[in-house]
Amino acid sequence: MAIQKRKKKTGTTLSEAFEMFVLEKEADNISNDTIRNYKMSFTKFCEQLEMNPDEVEIKKMDVNTINKWKAIMKKQEIRISSVNHYLRDMRAFLNWAMNNDRCLIEDPFKITMVKGQEELPKDYNENEIKLLLKKPRKNDTFGQWRNWVITNWILATGNREATICNIKIDDVNFQKKEIVLNRTKNKEVQVIPLSAELERALKEYVALWNIDKWLFPSISGEKLTTTALRKSYTVYCKSRNVNHSNLHGLRHTFAGYWIKNNGDVFKLQQLLGHKTLEMTRHYVKIYGEDLKEDYNKYSPLDTVKRKERRTREIQRKDE
Repeated sequence: MAIQKRKKKTGTTLSEAFEMFVLEKEADNISNDTIRNYKMSFTKFCEQLEMNPDEVEIKKMDVNTINKWKAIMKKQEIRISSVNHYLRDMRAFLNWAMNNDRCLIEDPFKITMVKGQEELPKDYNENEIKLLLKKPRKNDTFGQWRNWVITNWILATGNREATICNIKIDDVNFQKKEIVLNRTKNKEVQVIPLSAELERALKEYVALWNIDKWLFPSISGEKLTTTALRKSYTVYCKSRNVNHSNLHGLRHTFAGYWIKNNGDVFKLQQLLGHKTLEMTRHYVKIYGEDLKEDYNKYSPLDTVKRKERRTREIQRKDE
């Protein structure tokens, strides 16, 4: 056998780096849904750029690669909200890589989001909410009852769909009238009030169905996945003659009602489980048009100036 040259050892590949990234995030107890999103975005990144992650070195990643990916997604007419979702996931990975000695990127760079009007989850109007909140009959399916209570739950708490899937029956304390969420996106324990309406719905639900561990399980009693929940909720909405189905839309509806009814934004931040107030202000921007009238009405500057103008007008009339 002829002697061959020893192959030159290459640097860390994309797939090797991503595997290390995922292992570290799992060790940090990042939620399974977040890990799943990272994997989906990484796969999409490689597929759309026709890139073999086992052959490409992580250190070769640069801003031109990201810009090329953005251009591909734009050509495919992918929604801006989805594009930015993928970019955020890849930014988390590549930022980690830029600060990791084992897979150092030669030229550190920033990944910016795509600008433009993002398509926001559609809110539910009052008529749609009434249809979704109509109580099932005693002989209706478990899916109808579970999704009815989930509708009540999100409209009362603003919880994320992933949080819904992680709630256990023991997380609800009927005696103290509170809900203790131990498995949130931020990995922080969150205590929220149990409203009277939600309490009534929950008590009917658990009295009718044998709920053992998970509060909102699958039909087989196992933990419900977010994918299965979305599919089931689509069927539920159609059965209620509601033409759109978006669980995040219920969360938006909760936030919208809170803001429009002059709810405190700091308390809303706590209820939505946002780490920063800036994330909550995103909802304020969405409903900004509804706030303009109140702003002009209650702003100290506008109030004082308005009174001054009225005083001057009265003085002119008396002259």
